[in-house]
Amino acid sequence: MSAWLLLAFGAFLCNGLVLVAQKWISAHYATFTQSFLVCSFLTSALACVLALTVRRRWPKPHELALGAVAGLLSYGGNIFLLQALRDAPSYRVLPVMFGVWMVVVAVVSWTVMKERLSRRRLAALLVGILAVVLLSASG
Repeated sequence: MSAWLLLAFGAFLCNGLVLVAQKWISAHYATFTQSFLVCSFLTSALACVLALTVRRRWPKPHELALGAVAGLLSYGGNIFLLQALRDAPSYRVLPVMFGVWMVVVAVVSWTVMKERLSRRRLAALLVGILAVVLLSASG
């Protein structure tokens, strides 16, 4: 099995477990939501510092700034996700959220990163957009 596939599976598993924990926290401890996010992001930051210490290579200032912006955006996205999970069942929220995420990544890759969009990829993007619309419209 390819190393990237194992890493992708690990990322999928870890992120999925965090989503399950977030859903459980929002359902059982609504007032603990902010504290949970702060704790999880601080733990991630400590793990990053540990990994950087072991590697003995520290990021450049612009890399730290980009990481901080990504962390703030991720924190904001999690706040919106937890609010959505309070207002609607996860079987409706999560497919729409991940569908929109894939469409946004594809559009940004095409417009900002100048990645080539073949006919097949364009068709997949349009099907993804249609799926998001249908999922969000379903009752």
